[in-house]
Amino acid sequence: MNSPEFRQICAQKLEGNAARVPQMTAFVGLDGFVDEIVQAVDKRESALSYQRLPVISDFAERIAAASGRSTNIELVNQLIKLG
Repeated sequence: MNSPEFRQICAQKLEGNAARVPQMTAFVGLDGFVDEIVQAVDKRESALSYQRLPVISDFAERIAAASGRSTNIELVNQLIKLG
């Protein structure tokens, strides 16, 4: 349901009905914000498999442990949705 094609169809419908806006007595809109839900990778097992950091405190500990060093924390997109 939340695919690039679906978003394109929604955008086309909105643009196609823009002329109707002045005739409406109420209008509900979206702020256009898009949420990207991600998981932080704890251990990568393969190209398709990984263990995630299960809670924010684990993520915070990973960041704190990297203080003063160079580090990489991989984030994997899980979902993109309207915010």
